[in-house]
Amino acid sequence: MEEIFEIIFGVIILILVGIPMLAFYFWPVLLPIFVISLIKKNASNKQFKRNIIKNDEKKFYQDVNATKLAEFDVTDITILKNYLYDIFANFEKSYNALDYNGMYNNSTEKLYNSYHTNIMLNLKFAQKKIIENIKRKNVIIYGTLVTTRKQLIQTMIEIEYVSYTEDHSGKIISGSPKPITEKFEVVFVKQYGENQNNKCPNCGASITGDKCEYCNTAFRNSDFKIDSIKKIVD
Repeated sequence: MEEIFEIIFGVIILILVGIPMLAFYFWPVLLPIFVISLIKKNASNKQFKRNIIKNDEKKFYQDVNATKLAEFDVTDITILKNYLYDIFANFEKSYNALDYNGMYNNSTEKLYNSYHTNIMLNLKFAQKKIIENIKRKNVIIYGTLVTTRKQLIQTMIEIEYVSYTEDHSGKIISGSPKPITEKFEVVFVKQYGENQNNKCPNCGASITGDKCEYCNTAFRNSDFKIDSIKKIVD
């Protein structure tokens, strides 16, 4: 019995003495790591603020003239709206499920990297962003652009959804589980010449699906991708 108490006492002394000693001797290493973490978190917050459209930046959203859609081989704007909204909804659902392949195949490289970085930071700080119960309210196509290298469509998408952030214990630390209605400027882009040789961009194997059978690399199809998402706030 005395041996057990001695072991417990030794562990307590080790914790009380050892941790301060480690901090004292290794602070030159630990401090930069802590500072870098704070910088990354701050950069993520700045990126989030850049993705918000304030009241004085808002536009009057109105559907483009039907003749504009001829450039996209579309005669029914409703069909195009349904198609674009499905891409947006699938991206948000993939983000909520941490389905990286789903996010990757519905977004450009730039947007995917931004969201992936946010996910990694949230996980590092034991947080998770929840986006669920998405319901479509309105879709407006207010701008288009066609060049020799890409097609671009600007939309305003209004949805009702649930959005909140929870900590590692499941406690909500921001947002609310109650549905809210918000509007977003969502830009879709299709670039010509993407993966025209039907080869895996990682190992060069022939493509037969949405993921390489040899190295498991996910790759994009030739459809429209989301290039940017900006929340419109009042």
